[in-house]
Amino acid sequence: MVSSKELAEGIISQLYQTFGGEYEYHRDELEQDFSAPAFWVHKTSTTHEHIVGRRYFQTHNYDIQYFPAADRSASTDELDEVADALTMSMEYVDAGDVKLRAHDVSYQVEDGVLHFFVSYDTWIWKEKERVPFMETLTQIQHTR
Repeated sequence: MVSSKELAEGIISQLYQTFGGEYEYHRDELEQDFSAPAFWVHKTSTTHEHIVGRRYFQTHNYDIQYFPAADRSASTDELDEVADALTMSMEYVDAGDVKLRAHDVSYQVEDGVLHFFVSYDTWIWKEKERVPFMETLTQIQHTR
């Protein structure tokens, strides 16, 4: 089973491998005084579906936001280059010991910030409840 934390850490790790250390990488809350250029990995939603028996299917939807440096205007070309790099690099993400493939990839620009939307699917196998074995059994039997 892949946890949400492992998946988010895998996304940030993949971003770091692609873009390097000159960017800031944030998860969860974005502080007011962050310095751009920066990425913010934000989980937008998760769907959870019971398939059969103890099998479940989850879809994790993320919005990876890119904030360009404030000292230069965010050109459309720069944002398109970052979006193209994200499209190629975020196709596969290592989450824990599992490699997940992206789907429903899209992006848009709002107020000079790139919003890169991506989804990852995971399967969950719910463990069966463990019932302790009977320790002793005493049986009395009479036959005729």
